[in-house]
Amino acid sequence: MLLPPQIENEYLQHKPPLYDDERYEIGKRMISTVILCVFLIPYVTCDVMKKYKVFQNRRNKAAKAQQQEKKAVNVDTKVEKRKGKGKKNAKSNGKNTKGKEEEEEEAAATTIQEEEEEEVPEEEKVYLPWYAMPFLNTVAFLSIVMLSLTTSNNSYASRGIFQTPIFTQDECTRLIKAALQTASRNAASLTDVEKRQAQNKGILEGWHSSRHNKYPTTDLSVIDDAFTMEDRLLVEEKLNDRLVPIVERLYGVVPKALHCSDLFIVRYDANDSSLGQTSLDAHTDSSDISFNILLGSAPSDNAINFEGGGTRFYNRAKAKQVYIDIQPPIGNAIIHTGAILHEGLPITSGTRYILVGFLQFQRTNQISGQYTGLSPFASLLSVDWLSLRSLRVVSFGAEKFTIVGNLLRYWNDVYAPHFHVRLVEQGRMASSKEYREEFLKILDGAAQKAREQLERLKAFKSKQSKKKVDDEDDSVSIWFGKNDPRKVKKMEEEEKKRGNTVNYANSEF
Repeated sequence: MLLPPQIENEYLQHKPPLYDDERYEIGKRMISTVILCVFLIPYVTCDVMKKYKVFQNRRNKAAKAQQQEKKAVNVDTKVEKRKGKGKKNAKSNGKNTKGKEEEEEEAAATTIQEEEEEEVPEEEKVYLPWYAMPFLNTVAFLSIVMLSLTTSNNSYASRGIFQTPIFTQDECTRLIKAALQTASRNAASLTDVEKRQAQNKGILEGWHSSRHNKYPTTDLSVIDDAFTMEDRLLVEEKLNDRLVPIVERLYGVVPKALHCSDLFIVRYDANDSSLGQTSLDAHTDSSDISFNILLGSAPSDNAINFEGGGTRFYNRAKAKQVYIDIQPPIGNAIIHTGAILHEGLPITSGTRYILVGFLQFQRTNQISGQYTGLSPFASLLSVDWLSLRSLRVVSFGAEKFTIVGNLLRYWNDVYAPHFHVRLVEQGRMASSKEYREEFLKILDGAAQKAREQLERLKAFKSKQSKKKVDDEDDSVSIWFGKNDPRKVKKMEEEEKKRGNTVNYANSEF
């Protein structure tokens, strides 16, 4: 689902590229380049060489010399054969005169010469120099590489840091309350020994600090921790309706190709740094797209009661001397590729909560195994996509691919420095709460309309086939995989109709 026309025309102050049109044009250029270098240039070159005898004299002279030597050998062989035959006939007839032998030898040579004169000379062959085809193949390959680097997936999407509203103030407050309640449930399930161990390690009760090994965060997993089904439904619905269309528009990736590998709420606490974290060191993410949404602080006060924080984005080619600091308003998301070097700035007072998600581009669906429709321009021809896959090969023992992945990421910082874009006019957004809510309502309305159209289409197909048609994608969630809250809710409603009380909230399907 793309962005509604009203959003494109009235709200977006920055227009992303039209990926379909661009990919069509670049695809035509790539095909033309291959045809030109592999077929057309060699054919025309051979035709010119044949006409003007360029680059072929040496090879043709050598070929002619070989032909002449071969003919000379053939002549001698034929003469010897004829002489032998003449001698044999002479012996049989009792005649062996010298004059007769000379006559027979001259007759044989004359006959062979007449046969050679009757032969039609072959047309001279035209040969390209040995280095011509390797050179043309290299030119074709480099041309395709250069065309790939000029695509928006490499020069725009992979380098952009995009900021846009996703949640309302009330939704942010609800998610913070849900996180605190989930942490309380986690803490209640701990034994006294586990609680003492958590305190000794400086871990907040009910929160995790070891989910990410290299760059640990104080967090709760929305996927794995004990969030309620209603909380998960809220997250899934709002991210599907608001974030997914924006990601599709910014990166040219169809929703079916998106898969969330991690979704968690991070807590930054400046009041007691021994029981939490105040910042996060510079790092890159093992994701194609990363996003973080500022939820704010404790739900007791809607105002921002923390200071500091934000995200700093570095350019590795400038040795961290060039960077961009972003401190978004509550409810706003920062969306970027995981390859951009970034860090969480320290919070100086209060408590700060953010929702963080890692999205992966998948060529085949992990559950159904079907092709997702991911464009090659967003995968095989994308520097970020290749660098991330190169780094993942390291886990299988191929350490040398670490160098390849890091070089590709460093190349991106040199080739196309990152930039910051506010998709929606920030002045009006900050000064008018109604303006932001209207923007989100339009996105929600477009998503609801798309769902209604899908339901009507399914009903029509069911009526035509006289069988119930299920949408395969309904059972696969971008955010929760098989544990789709929509599926869970539907199953619970069906059980309630039968008079059964069942809780599928933490079940796997």
